[in-house]
Amino acid sequence: MLLLGVLGRSAVDEPLGDVLELLILQLGSKDNSLRSLAYAQLLQICSTKKKQPYNLISPFLDRFGVLIADCLSTAPDVVSETMHFIGYHRQAFFSLTEVRKVVVPHLVLKQDRRTLNQLANIVNEQLGLILADLAAPIMSAILLTPEKTDRALDFVIRTMIQITKSKMDYAAMLNSYIGSCIVPFIVTLVVKLGDEDPAVSKNATHALSRAQRLKSNSTLDADLGTFLKPHMLGVLSAINELLFAPRSSAKDRCKIIRSIGKLAELVGDSMASFSPQIIASLQSTLNQRDLARQTLETWRVFIECLKFSDVGPYIGQTVAALVFAWKHLDGEEQLLAQAIITYIADNVTPLKEFINDIVGFETIPKLATLHQILLGDRRKWKMQDYLDKLVVRLDSKNVAIATMSMHELQHLLVSRASEISQLTRGDQFDQTIARLLSSLLGAINRDGECQELCSVAFECLGRLGALDPDRFKWGSEQTTMTLHSNFSDHDESIDFALHLIRDLLVGAFRATNDTKHQRNVAYAIQELLKFCGFDSRVIRGGKSGTVDVKVRARWDRLPKHILDTVTPLLDALFTQTHERTTAFAYPIYPSQATYRQWIQGWTVDLIGRIMNNKIPGTKGGDAQAIFSVFNSEPKNQDVAVAHHILPHLVLHTLLSGTSDTRDMIRIEISTVLLDQVSPVMESTPEKRQLSAQVIFDLMDHLSKWMRLARAGMRDRERDRTRETYVRNVEQVLSSIDTELLANAAFKSRAYARSLRNFEQRILQLRGERKGHADLQTYYENLHEIYAELDEPDGMEGVSNYVISPTLELQIREHESTGRWTSAQSCWEVRLQQSPEDVKLHTGLLKCLRNLGHYDTLRTHIRGVLSLHPDWHDELCEFETEAAWMIGDWTTVEKNRGTRHAPPLATAFLAMYQKAKGAEVVNIADAVKRARDDIGRDIATRQYSRAYESILELHVLREIEMIHETDAEIYKLSVGASTQNPNARQIIRSKTEGLIGTLADRFAITLPAFRVREEILSRRRTAFSLVKSPELKRELGQAWIQSARIARKAGYEQTAYSAALQAKEADAAYAFIQQVKLTRASGGALKALMDLKNVLDPMLKARAQHVVDLTGDTSEDVFRQDKVLAKAVLLKAKWANEADRFERNEVIAQFQEAIQLGNQLESPFYHLGHYYDMLTEFCSPESVPKYHQFTCQNYVEALHYGVKYIYQTMPRLLTIWLDLGESKETKDGKPGKTEASRSLEAITKLIQSSRGKIATYQFLTAFPQMVSRICHPNTNVQDALIRVMARVLREYPQQALWPLVGVMQSKRGDRQDACSRVLTRAKNGDHTGRVLHHVMGAQKLSSVLLRLSEDKNNKEKTMSIAKSYGYVRDAFPSTMILPLQDALTCTLPTTAEAVQSHNPFPGEPIHIHGISDKVDVMPSLQRPKKIVFIGSDGRRYPFLCKPHDDLRKDARLMDLNSMINKFLKSGSESRRRQLYIRTYAVMPLNEECGLLEWVAHTQALKSILEAGYQRYNKKIYSNDLYKTLEEARNSGPDWENRIHQAFRTKIIPQYQPSVFHEWFLTTWPEPTAWLAARTAYARTCAVMSMIGYVLGLGDRHGENILFDNTTGDTVHVDLNCLFEKGKTFEIPERVPFRLTHNMVDAMGVTGVEGVFRKASEITMGILRQNGDSLMSVLEAFLHDPLVEWTKSGRKSEKDVRNSADRNLRPIKQKLRGIVGDGTTATVPNQVDTLIKEATSTKLLALMYVGWAAWL
Repeated sequence: MLLLGVLGRSAVDEPLGDVLELLILQLGSKDNSLRSLAYAQLLQICSTKKKQPYNLISPFLDRFGVLIADCLSTAPDVVSETMHFIGYHRQAFFSLTEVRKVVVPHLVLKQDRRTLNQLANIVNEQLGLILADLAAPIMSAILLTPEKTDRALDFVIRTMIQITKSKMDYAAMLNSYIGSCIVPFIVTLVVKLGDEDPAVSKNATHALSRAQRLKSNSTLDADLGTFLKPHMLGVLSAINELLFAPRSSAKDRCKIIRSIGKLAELVGDSMASFSPQIIASLQSTLNQRDLARQTLETWRVFIECLKFSDVGPYIGQTVAALVFAWKHLDGEEQLLAQAIITYIADNVTPLKEFINDIVGFETIPKLATLHQILLGDRRKWKMQDYLDKLVVRLDSKNVAIATMSMHELQHLLVSRASEISQLTRGDQFDQTIARLLSSLLGAINRDGECQELCSVAFECLGRLGALDPDRFKWGSEQTTMTLHSNFSDHDESIDFALHLIRDLLVGAFRATNDTKHQRNVAYAIQELLKFCGFDSRVIRGGKSGTVDVKVRARWDRLPKHILDTVTPLLDALFTQTHERTTAFAYPIYPSQATYRQWIQGWTVDLIGRIMNNKIPGTKGGDAQAIFSVFNSEPKNQDVAVAHHILPHLVLHTLLSGTSDTRDMIRIEISTVLLDQVSPVMESTPEKRQLSAQVIFDLMDHLSKWMRLARAGMRDRERDRTRETYVRNVEQVLSSIDTELLANAAFKSRAYARSLRNFEQRILQLRGERKGHADLQTYYENLHEIYAELDEPDGMEGVSNYVISPTLELQIREHESTGRWTSAQSCWEVRLQQSPEDVKLHTGLLKCLRNLGHYDTLRTHIRGVLSLHPDWHDELCEFETEAAWMIGDWTTVEKNRGTRHAPPLATAFLAMYQKAKGAEVVNIADAVKRARDDIGRDIATRQYSRAYESILELHVLREIEMIHETDAEIYKLSVGASTQNPNARQIIRSKTEGLIGTLADRFAITLPAFRVREEILSRRRTAFSLVKSPELKRELGQAWIQSARIARKAGYEQTAYSAALQAKEADAAYAFIQQVKLTRASGGALKALMDLKNVLDPMLKARAQHVVDLTGDTSEDVFRQDKVLAKAVLLKAKWANEADRFERNEVIAQFQEAIQLGNQLESPFYHLGHYYDMLTEFCSPESVPKYHQFTCQNYVEALHYGVKYIYQTMPRLLTIWLDLGESKETKDGKPGKTEASRSLEAITKLIQSSRGKIATYQFLTAFPQMVSRICHPNTNVQDALIRVMARVLREYPQQALWPLVGVMQSKRGDRQDACSRVLTRAKNGDHTGRVLHHVMGAQKLSSVLLRLSEDKNNKEKTMSIAKSYGYVRDAFPSTMILPLQDALTCTLPTTAEAVQSHNPFPGEPIHIHGISDKVDVMPSLQRPKKIVFIGSDGRRYPFLCKPHDDLRKDARLMDLNSMINKFLKSGSESRRRQLYIRTYAVMPLNEECGLLEWVAHTQALKSILEAGYQRYNKKIYSNDLYKTLEEARNSGPDWENRIHQAFRTKIIPQYQPSVFHEWFLTTWPEPTAWLAARTAYARTCAVMSMIGYVLGLGDRHGENILFDNTTGDTVHVDLNCLFEKGKTFEIPERVPFRLTHNMVDAMGVTGVEGVFRKASEITMGILRQNGDSLMSVLEAFLHDPLVEWTKSGRKSEKDVRNSADRNLRPIKQKLRGIVGDGTTATVPNQVDTLIKEATSTKLLALMYVGWAAWL
C-alpha cells in the first residue's frame, strides 16, 4: 500500500489512474487498517499534486465511473467511501454527464438490468429516459464491441420496448432508437476511425457499416457515403466542436484530424459537398505546430479521394494554405505539402479550369518546378489580364489566399516592372491599376490579424509609387439594396434574403477559419434558403414541375460559386443555440463601452422588438422570418452582419412601429451625434468614429428610401400607406438638428456630409432673410471644410462671401494654394497673439518646412524647446526632418526611438550609419520597420485620402533603390579594373537605370509642388549619403528639378534658392533655371542676354573641342547635346519673342538647336511653327516656300515625337491641301510657279513619309483627310488617297467608320474617291483582311441606311424579325462598335516608342448581333433606337437617325475629343477631371447617321418640371407667355419693360430654385452628392466655354441633359453652331445657359469657385491650343453641309466663303478679343461671359421656348 502511495505521488497520466484505481478498491476492504492506509495514501497524493480529491480523479472519470457502478451491488462500501473521499453524493456523481456516458453503455454491454435499475433509482430518473438520452454512446459502445453487439443490441431494444410499453415491433424500435441519436452516434464512430491503433480504426469501420445496415434494415453492404451524406453537416459540426474544445489534448486533436482523412477514404466523393467546412478546419489546424503533420496527411488523403471536378474549386485555397504555412513547416512537413501540390500538378489537365485560382509560389525554391508546371503560362499572360485575375484573389476573404496573392503581386512588380509601368503612363492610367490599388487598400484595412498581408501590401504600394489620383477613374460599388415595400412584397423580401446570402453570408462562410462562426453563418444561410423556397428538390433530376417556376428561376440565377457553397445547406439541420435574452434601455450608446458592443446590442434589440411584435400587414411575417436568423445574444452577433442589416432594421421599425419606437430611434441617433460634438461620455475615439459612420450610413439609407418612395408615389396613384411611411421617416430625419448633424460630421471627418448640412442651414437662414453678415460663421465653416477636402476652388468661392476674413481663413487659403510665405506671415501674427499655443508653432514650422528653410526651422525649435521642453513630442517630427536635411545625424539618432519621430528617420539613419562603416546595420530591416510604421496610418479605402501615406511609401522605396544601386556600384568600383573589365560600363548602366526609373516614378505622381518637392527633398538626403560619385552628382540634378517645379508653381523665392543650391552642387546647366527665373520676374531681355552669355562660350568651346563636355562615351555625348539643344532652343524662342533679331538670325538659332538635338521633336516643331508664323508677315511670293519649310520640319517633328501631334499633323495637312487648292497650283502643272514647286515638294514629302510618320499618326487626323477626299488637284488627291489607303490597310476596323459616310455618299465624286481608297487598300493587302472588313462595312452600312429610312405605321415599338427581317443578314458583323474610345488611338508616352507604338492595345468589341426590339422615337423624323449586342456580351444602344446631316455633329465630336486630350494633358485640368462628355456620331451619308444613345440621363426640363410640381407650380403658363409678349410689343422701350416684367413678375414665381434638390435626392450619400455636384459644375463650365467659342445655341431645357449616375452635363442636338442662334427671329443674347436654377445647383457660392475656376482653366487651354482647334474646324470648309448648299449658295466659292465667315468669330474668341476689339485676359474674358449669361436683362430678351425663367 505504501509502495502504491510512492508510485502515485510521482506517476502521471494512465499510470496514475492505475494507482488510484487500486487504492480506491482498498477503500472497501474489510480490514480497517488497510482501508485507513489507502485513504491516507490518497490524501498524500492529493497533497503532493496540490489538487482536491475530485480534481485528482476527474481526468479518469470514465474508468472510475465504471468501477463505482460495478461496485454498486458487489461492494457498496467502495462506493460510499469513494463518495466521501471526493465529496460527492451518489446522485450527484452519477448525474455527471461524463460518468453517465460511460457507465450506462458499460452496463448495457453487460446486460446488467439490475444495476441499471439501481442507477435509475439513485439519480431519480426513469430508466427509459436514461437509455433514450444516452442512445448515442450506448449504440457506439455496442457496435464498437463486435463480440457483444448482437446480445447487447437485443437487450437494449427489448428493454426499451418493455419499459415504454410500445406497440412498435423490434425493427421499428431499432430504427427509431438509432434515428434518435444518429449524428452523435456517427460522430463517435468517425472519431474512432482516427485511432492510432489499426485494430480500433478497423473496428470503427465495421461499426459504421453495421450501423448503415441496421438503419436501412438490410443485410447487404450499401454505399456508406449515401448513408452518411444526409447527416454529414451535423457530423462535421460536432467533430469541429471536439477539435477545438479548449481541453482537447494534441493527441486527441490529431486523432480527430486523422479521422477526417479516414472518413474521406471510406466515403470518397460523397464528402465533396462538405469541402468548405473540411478545408476551414484543416486550414485552422495547419497553423498549429503540433497538428501540422497530421493535418497535411489528412489534407492529402482528402483531395485524392475526391473527383477532380469536386476538388477543383478548392485547389486555390489548398495551395494558398500550404505555401502560406511553408516557412513554419519542418522538413518532413514540407515534403508532405510538396506531395499535395505535386498531386495537383500531376493532374493539371483535368483541373485546368481551376488553375487561375492558384496563388503563385515561384519564390519557394523547392516548389519552383511545380510552379512552372502549374503556372508557367502566366508569364505569357497580358499584364492587364494577369492583374485582373490577381485582384480577384487579393480580394478573397481567405487570409491565406489574399496574403500569398500579395506575395505574387510583389514578385510581379519586380520581375515584370516594365510591363506594369506601361499601364501608368500618359494622361490617364489603365483602370486595371485603379482596381489593383483599391484591392491593396482593402487588404490593408480588412478586419482581423493580417500583419503579413499588410506588410507586403505596403511594399507593393511603394513599388507602384504614389500614382496621381487624378489620372484614374474611380468606380463605386453598390453593396446593399433598398426594400421599397417594407417586407409587404414577398418577392422583394426573397430578393433581400438572396442578397444577404449572395453578398454577405457566403463570403463569410467560405473564408472563415473559426468553426463556431462558420456554424452560425451556416444556420443563417440554411434558414434563408428555406425562406426563399429552396430545398433539395432544386438539385434533383426528374420533372421540373415539382419545383415552382419562380423558385427554379431564382436558383438558376445564383452564380456557380454561390451554388457550390449553399447546396449542402439545403436540408441542413443547424440550430440556433443562443437566442437573445438581453434587453436594452434607450439610449443604448452610453451604456456600451465599445463600438462592437453598441452595434451588436442595438441590432439585437431591434431584432428582438420585431420578433416580439408581429407587424400587421406583412405577408407571412417576412421581416420576422428574415431577421430571426440573426436573433442571438449580442456577443455572438457578427459585426459586419450587424452593420449591414442595421439600416434595414431601423427602416422597418420606423415604418411599422409606434411613435414611441420612432422616438427611441431618434434619441439613439441624436445621442451618437452629440457625443461627436460635445464628448461627455467616456467613449474612445474609435468608438466615436465608427459609431458616427454607422449613423451616417443609416441616414443615407433612409434618405435613399424616401427618394425611391416619393418617385414611386409619382408613378402610381396616391397610396395612403406609403404616404404615412414617408411621413414617418421624414419626421425622424427632420427632427435631427441640421447644425448638430453638420458639426458631428465635421468632427468625424465626414466632410462632404458636413458641407451638405451647413449649406442646408445657410439656405434655411437665407430663406429667413438673413444677410451675409449673419452667415459669416457658416462661411468660415465651409471654408474649413473645403480646406480639409483639399478643394481650393471651393475655398476660393467661399472667400468671395466672407466680409472680413480671419487669420485662420487666410492661412488656410494661403496653404491650400501654396503661398507659404504669406501663410508664414499670418502664423507669425497669430504667435504674437498667443505665443503659448503649441499648435501655432507647428503651423509656422509647417510653413518653414514647405519653404525649405530648415536652418530657421531648427533655430525656432531650439528656442521653443528651451522654454517648453514638454513640447518635444509635438515638435519631434519637424526637428528630426530638419536634422536629416542638414546632416545633423546626432539629433536624428536621439529622436529615432521616440513615438513621434518620422518613420523615414529609421531608414535615413541606417543609410548614414552604413555609409560610416557600421557593419551591424541592416538597411533592409530598417526599411521594413519604417514601411510598417508608415502603413499603420492608412485607415481608409479611399486612395486620395491615403495619398499622404502612400507618398511616404513611394519615397521610402526610392531611398531603398538609391541605397541598393549605390551598394552595387561601390562594390564594382572597388578594384573594378582587376575584377571586371566591363565594370565601368555596368556602373554606367546601373546609374542610368536608376536615374531613368526615378524619372519615370516622378512623372506618375500628383503634379503638385508640395508632393513633388517632398520626393525631391528626400532624394537629396538619400543621394547625400551615397558613396559612389556617379550618384553624388544627382544631388545637383534634384535641386534643378526643385527649381523648375517651384518656378512653374509660382514660388519664385523657393525656385531661386533651389537654383542657387544647384549651382553650389556644380549641377550642369543649373544656369537655365536661373535665367528662366529672371525672365519670370519681368527681365525678359536680361534673361536672354544672360543665357546668351553662358551659352556662347560653351558652344564655341564645343565646336573647337576645347572643353570636353561629353565624358567618354557616345551615350554621354548624346545626353549632354540633348540638354544643350534645349538650352539653345530656349534662346531661339526667346529671341523670337523679343522681336529684336533678324529672322535669319532666329532661324539660325533654331537650326543650331536642331543640330545639337537632331533626334528631338521640340526643335523641329518650333522651327516649323516659326516658319508658319512668318507667312503672316512675308510677301505673298514667299508664303509657299515658308509653307514648304514648315511642312518639312513638322514631318521631322512627327518622326521624333507626338507631344505636338495635334499642332503638327492637322496643320501639316491643312497647309498641303490648301496649297493644292490655291490659284497658283490649280492647273496641276509642276514647277511652273513657286507655289507649284513648293506643293510638289510637300506632296513628295507626304508620299515618302512612310519611314518618317507612323501610320497611326495620320489616323489622328483621318476625319480631316476624309473631308478633303475630293481634292481638285489630281496629284494631291492621288497622294492623299495613298495615305488614306495606307491607314485603312493597317487599321481597317478603326478607319472604316469615318469612311462609311463617303462610301454611302449621295455625291458620285465622293463615292468614286472612296472606291479608289478601298481598292488601293485591298490591292496592297495580301491577307484578305481589308477586303473582309470592307465587305462587312458595306453590308452593315447599307442595312442601317435602309433601316433608318424605312417607314412604319407610327407604332412605338417594332420587331426586327417581324418588320425588318433584312437587318439580321448583316450580323454578326466584322465592324467594331463605333464608340469614341474604340476609334481614338492612344499615343506613346516616350519619344523612343513613337515608331513601334501600338495605338489600340485593347481587344476591340465587335458588333455580334442586334436586339429584336426597336423603339421608334416620337419626334418628326421618327428615329429608331436599336441595341447592338457586342462581342463582350453587353448591350450598346444607338439611335438610327434619318433626314439629318450628322457631319457637323461628327466634326464637333472630333473637336471635343481633341479638346479632351488637351484637358487631360494639363495638370490643373486633369486634377479637376475637366472633360467633355462625348458620344459616338457616325454619319452614314449626307442625310442619315448613327448616334450613340446617351444612357442614364435626364433633361433639364424634366428635372425642373418634377421639382416645381412638388410645389404645385407649372414650368410654363399662358399668363407667363402673355406677360412677356405684352412687354415685347409695348413700344420703343420694350427691352426695359420686358426686363422689368421678367425680373419682378416671372422670376419670383420660380423662387426658390429647385434644381439643387435633384442632386440631394439622386445622391443621398453626401460623398456621392458632392462628387456629382462638382462634376456637374465642372462639366457645365467646360461645355459653356466650348459652346461660347463655337457659337453653340438653342440650349433650351431639352438639349441639356444630366447624367443621373455621375452628375455630368451632357449637351445634345449640336446643330445650332457658329452663332446661328443670333440669326433667329428672336435672336439669342446670352453666350450659354446659366439660369438661376443652374447657378443654384452649384451650391451656396453659385458660380464662384468651382464653376469659375473650371471656366478659366478651360478657356485658357482653348486659347493655348487655338491653332490646333482651328485646323480641325477647317474641315467644315471642305465637308460642306446640306444647310449651306441648300440656301442658294451652291458654288464651291460661296460655300467656302459662308463657312469661312462662320469660323472667323471663333478665331477672335480664341485670341481673347472681346466686343470692343480689345484683347482680354482669360479671367476677364470669363468674367464678362458669366455676367452676360446671368444677366436678367439679356435673359429676359430670349425667346419663350428657351425658358429663361428656369
